[in-house]
Amino acid sequence: MAAVEAIGHVRADDEIPNRVSEDPEEGEIVDPPEHPKSAAAAVAVAPPPPHPLECPWTFWYDNPSAAPAGVPWGSLISAIYTLSTVEEFWSVYNNIRKPSKLANGADLHCFKHEIEPKWEHPKCANGGRWTISLPRGKSDTYWMYTLLAMIGEQFDYGDEICGAAINVRPKQEKIAIWTRNASNKAAQPRTGTHLGHTALSAPLGWAPASTALTMLRAPGPSQSFPDLSSYGIHLLSLQNFPCVLQLSIGRQWKEFLDFNDTIGFIVHEDAKKERAAKSRYSI
Repeated sequence: MAAVEAIGHVRADDEIPNRVSEDPEEGEIVDPPEHPKSAAAAVAVAPPPPHPLECPWTFWYDNPSAAPAGVPWGSLISAIYTLSTVEEFWSVYNNIRKPSKLANGADLHCFKHEIEPKWEHPKCANGGRWTISLPRGKSDTYWMYTLLAMIGEQFDYGDEICGAAINVRPKQEKIAIWTRNASNKAAQPRTGTHLGHTALSAPLGWAPASTALTMLRAPGPSQSFPDLSSYGIHLLSLQNFPCVLQLSIGRQWKEFLDFNDTIGFIVHEDAKKERAAKSRYSI
């Protein structure tokens, strides 16, 4: 019995030093204990979901002035990137040269996906373009605001827009918005009521007879139209106004850019026939 107690006593004595050794002695420097990572830190934070655009857009680049002699116009145009989210847009926009840094003769386009920036393309063949002209090196901000308004679907008749282009030339830079139909007879507004909250904000109604007669006349070269901001145009009457919807796009564009100079609309068919084609409409 004493032997058993002795063995037990010895075993107990053997265990005690092991337990005591876990505690630091006075003055001893001890490394901090290793704690397991918290569950929150162990789980990777998921990135926020991307913000999709209404439709994909493609950036294109061309420099016709650098093309070899005899090469048809538009044959060297190249697609840069197709984007479908806000994040992709800024990634591309922030990593390509701004218009002021492009070479003379360069053309940069941003068009709806699967629409090539060519007059001959089926979606562009019957349309035209609104154009603003700026001194060389002064178009960067206007170009950015044009792109944001366009891909952000800020136009009441955005479905009529094919895309935007900027043409860099030695003395000036031109920004253009291309549309599908020069007449826009079949276009429908996004708002579904009247011609835009900025272009025509008056209560729904009919334009005065004098305005109607002006609008119904066949538009001639450089024809200017009256300011319709004080009138409302009934949606059912739009079929009788060949260019009212086209004017809505041009007017809204000027407002988005806070651009006060006159801008003109050139029909692609006119540009094909005459190099220095005149504007059909101007506002």
